[in-house]
Amino acid sequence: MSSRTKLWNRATQPIAALLFVVLIFGGAALLTTTSARAQANLSDTGRYTFSDLAEKVLPSIVTVYVKRDISDQISAREREQFDQFRRLFPGLIPDFPGFPNEGEDGPFMIPSSGSGIIISEDGYILTNAHVIGRKGDNVELRVVLSNDEEIGNEDIQVIESHELTDLALIKVDRDNLVPIEWGDSDKLRIGERVAAIGSPLDLRATITQGIICANHREVGPGIVDMIQTDAVINPGSSGGALVNLDGELVGVNRLITTNTGGWQGYGFAIPSNDARQFVETVQKEGEYASGFIGITMAGAAKNNEQMRRALELDPEMKGVLVEAVRHEEPHPALDAGLQTGDFIIEADGQPVQDNMDLLKIVARKKVGSRLELKFRRLENGKSREMKTTLTIARRPAEDVLMAETNPSFVPRSETLEKSSDLGSRLGMVLEPAEDGDGLRVRDVRPGSPAQVAGIKNGDIIRKVNGQTVRSADELKKIIEAAKEGAPLAVMLEQEGRMTLTVIQLDKASD
Repeated sequence: MSSRTKLWNRATQPIAALLFVVLIFGGAALLTTTSARAQANLSDTGRYTFSDLAEKVLPSIVTVYVKRDISDQISAREREQFDQFRRLFPGLIPDFPGFPNEGEDGPFMIPSSGSGIIISEDGYILTNAHVIGRKGDNVELRVVLSNDEEIGNEDIQVIESHELTDLALIKVDRDNLVPIEWGDSDKLRIGERVAAIGSPLDLRATITQGIICANHREVGPGIVDMIQTDAVINPGSSGGALVNLDGELVGVNRLITTNTGGWQGYGFAIPSNDARQFVETVQKEGEYASGFIGITMAGAAKNNEQMRRALELDPEMKGVLVEAVRHEEPHPALDAGLQTGDFIIEADGQPVQDNMDLLKIVARKKVGSRLELKFRRLENGKSREMKTTLTIARRPAEDVLMAETNPSFVPRSETLEKSSDLGSRLGMVLEPAEDGDGLRVRDVRPGSPAQVAGIKNGDIIRKVNGQTVRSADELKKIIEAAKEGAPLAVMLEQEGRMTLTVIQLDKASD
């Protein structure tokens, strides 16, 4: 068993176990201390205290409760097993709020919690993207203010949730809130004392303290240089505030490193200056669109001294090796003439030391802006320095990029979810086949028309009523065109062989 340190950057993300009763509540909170202004926190008795700081900051901190739909993570077989367990042991597993009743095909809404920071009087709240999920996900939110006032889902709007920065902005329908004061994270010094406030383990209004251990840490996914602290962090504190001794926001608590799942001395926060840029961009433009140039960057295993020698470069040269150039739209690098094997050394005049340097520069550029790259290219046995200028494109969704590098991965946006009317009538979940010519069966509900027809998990539906189907929309049109109650002739590939079966659909519900 490896003792490798695990990154708990999604401490609020629920885990669907076999019986779906293992829930993770959480996020991550930070605490540390900020400056040489400690005298401001001396009480009248001369004792060091955080009391004034806590009184100032606590009204700006909220608890965010989330119910997230994890239905797409649960197979029909697992649903049946869950129902069987409830039947065998009545009362042992209650009917969880948000869980479908026995035999129902509704969503599984799993609860979790995190923290948030009020940044304006009119209801804007900053938190982590991993606390609330992606924009457009099926989630129910509830916010609890420091005075215990609860704000329901109907009064909460998700403005933006951005995976690469792990930041999210929501707005509640309330006025006269107490916003936190922004601090300057660029002025943080190693060893400064700071305090973290959030709701670890659902313990609202918890304050801890520590020091700044390091800056510019590259830990976990995303494009953020993070602040490292020794503040105590536990699940539920993600999205909470890291403040200096003046009570100014210097970081947004994000994640911890741990072997156990709990705090082991290391926590990380997103710098306030990055968070403020995110907020200002979203409020001005309505979204936070990361820049994109369309290249695959080689990792350290390939971008090594031997490779640099082969490219006629100094073996110690720092930079980014272009492993591949994207040909799908958008493709700014292709348009600008970049090629596989080019070695990027500068971006907009800034030295590029490694892949993260370039990713951060590009991701923070505005869509439509220009980026100048300096690189070296091997031609006719010699390395020569070149320049090019490209136009920044909008970064595609992360699942789309993953699908390009992993053929077996199917973007969630392209999946026919079982909660849809069509999916419910068929009794199966479908996704585009890897070869693009058909629909792969990902799940079959027991007792459904699909199961009665002998369709199994992993089968590929090639044609329905003699017509090729490549998407949910195509299948829906075929079914709608069929006569009410008429059987559907389905040609499918099953265990490598073509076969024909018939699906008898129930009548569509009104």
